[in-house]
Parts: sequence; structure tokens; C-alpha cells
Amino acid sequence: MKNLFARTVSGLEISKRENSISQKALTLATIAMLISFMSWSSLSPLANSIASQFGLNITLQKILVALPVLFGSLLRIPLGKLSDNFGGKKIYLSTLGISLIPLALAYFVLKFHLSINLLFLVALGLGISGASFAISLSYASAWFPESRQGRTLGIVGIGTVGNAISSGLLPFIQKIFHSLTSVYSFLFFITLIFIGIFKFIGDEVPINFRKKEDSPKLDKRFSLFSLSFACMVASGSFVAFGALLPTFLGIHSIFGLSSLTAGLWGAVFSVLTIVTRPLGGYFADISNARIYLVFSLFGIMICQFLISFFIQSLFLFLFVFMTYAVFIGLCNGCIFKITAEYFPRNIGFASGIVGAVGSFGGFLFPFIFVFVPSSSVAFIVLGFLTLFSVFSSIFSLKIF
Repeated sequence: MKNLFARTVSGLEISKRENSISQKALTLATIAMLISFMSWSSLSPLANSIASQFGLNITLQKILVALPVLFGSLLRIPLGKLSDNFGGKKIYLSTLGISLIPLALAYFVLKFHLSINLLFLVALGLGISGASFAISLSYASAWFPESRQGRTLGIVGIGTVGNAISSGLLPFIQKIFHSLTSVYSFLFFITLIFIGIFKFIGDEVPINFRKKEDSPKLDKRFSLFSLSFACMVASGSFVAFGALLPTFLGIHSIFGLSSLTAGLWGAVFSVLTIVTRPLGGYFADISNARIYLVFSLFGIMICQFLISFFIQSLFLFLFVFMTYAVFIGLCNGCIFKITAEYFPRNIGFASGIVGAVGSFGGFLFPFIFVFVPSSSVAFIVLGFLTLFSVFSSIFSLKIF
């Protein structure tokens, strides 16, 4: 009896210790993504000041902002694969360490007004911080059972709020210190400090944590395509409309809101998509994630069609747009739950591909609004793209 009691107590202690390590890994992965995303998106809120200092025209300014986004999205695939194979802590520390180089170079380029070529090299180098997305998902996923993958990856996804934080915080730092270099000093030192924290308190994923093989019951390429297309719809909407919504509402639009009010609505939209992401993951954990994915995609599609009809009414436009944000967050939570379920041994690699295509949507959607004659028609085009994603998900993920 004593031996049984001792084994029970010992088992509970081990369980508590493992749970503590898992929660710590989840926290570190989320903070690491948040800090990395602040560096990754740092050029966007500072673009006007940098353009003035270096005499960049509007085309070069847009290229400067786009370079880290494009390069970072592509790097998610190989770094996610490396994280799967060699452990998330090793790859994360290496990635964060390398990211210090472009941050330091940015300081010197801005301080001493060095060449435009070096400025664009900085932009390219900052892209490595964007690859943290796939590493975070790979690292955090390994510590939790399949039944908790949705909410785990949804919580990690909160780290994407680093984009929004950088938009407000970095210009504030620049204004306080009257210097662009102060921004990159700040980013350099918080990254360096976090590397030290992660190094000493973070745990590496044991090799035996991932014994389960990837699901053999599906066409992997078709399933990965469908998940990627769904992510393009959801994440593309998140990225694109976080930037475009203030334009739709601003002084030069039919609604004529002030820049401050329009910007606040843009922030509300972004926050809603982020905070509902873990909720989508939670629902995917406790129900059929594939059906829930189709439901959330269908909700996105309905909102896109409704926005095209309510484009003249401010109240209805905002109501439907905020509902749109909720469905985007729910959809993103489902997407990565299913990715982890289908590719448990390759979550970093698979989520890297899915996330890269999702980032591409953030570039594609604004171009639709440039080349399509009216915003109403553009939203209808997006609605049909989402409809394609609905059917693609139904057939490839074998929902029925």
C-alpha cells in the first residue's frame, strides 16, 4: 500500500513538473515571437522618417518595407524544418542571435547615413525575425498532447501582436529620443536580454516527444495546399485589412473619419483577430476541427459579400467588418490545429509553408483593390476566393 501511495505521489510530482515545463515553453515561444515580430515589422512605422533621411521615392520606400516580409515568409519553411529536426530551442537561439546582426547594422547605417545599398541589406536581414513564426509553433507544439494543440498554437499566435506593438511603440521611442537609432538600440537590447533568459531557463524538446507519424490517411500535398489556401484567406485578410481599414474609413473615404478614429478601428480589427485565435484553437480541440474550419471560412465568405453591399453604411460596415475579424481569428486557430494534427512530426515545416502562403495573401489582397474598379467588386472577388477555399477544404480534408 505504501509503495502504491509513493508511486502515485511520484507520478503526480512528475506530471506537475512536466506541466510546469510545458507552460514555460509556451510562454517563452510566445514572447520570442512577439519580440521577433517587433523587429520584423520595424521598418513599416518608421518608413517615412527613413525615406526622408535617405531621399527614397515612394517606390523604393515600399520595396524597403516589403523586403523583410517577403524574405521572412520564405525563411519560415527551412527554419521550421530545422526546428523539427534539431530542436526548437537551438534553432530559436541561433535565429535570435543572427537577428542581432541586422539590428546592429541598422543602428550604424542610420547613425552615419551610410549607403542605400546597406539600408536594403538591413531590410533583407530583418526578414530572419519573421521566420520565428514556424519555430515558435514547432517548439511549443512538441510539449503538448494532440488534444491541446489548437489552444496551444492559438496562444503562441498571440505573439503576432508584435506587429501592432511596433506600430505604436517604435514611433513613440523615436519621438522621445529624437532619433531613429534609439529604436534599433532598444530592439537590439531586448532581443539580447531575451536570448540570455531563453538560454538559461528554456528547455530543449526531448527527441522522444514526437513519436507519432504524420497522418497516412490523406493526400499530404492536397491537404497542405488546402490549409495554405485557407491561411491565405484568413491571414491575408488579417494583414491586408489591418493596414487598409483605416484607409477605407479615413478623411478621403466616403465615411470621412479622422485619422485617429480610423486608426483606432484598424487597431480594434487587428486585436479582435488576435484574441479570437486561441478561441478558435480551443473549439477545434473540443470538436471536429475540420468542420469548424469550413464553418469559419464560410463566415469569412459571408462577411466579404455583406461588406460589398453595406459599403455605404458606416454602422453596418463596421459591424460586419468586426464580425469578419472574429471569423478570421477563429479560422487561423483551426488551421494550425489541423496542421499539427496531420503533420505532428513536421509541424515546423508544414506550418512554415502554410504561414508563408498566408503572408502572400497579405500582399495579394491589396493588389486586388488596386486593379479591381471598385471596393464593392473587390470584396466580391475575395468572397469567391474564399468559396474556393471552402470547397477545397471539404474535399481535401475529407470532411464528409
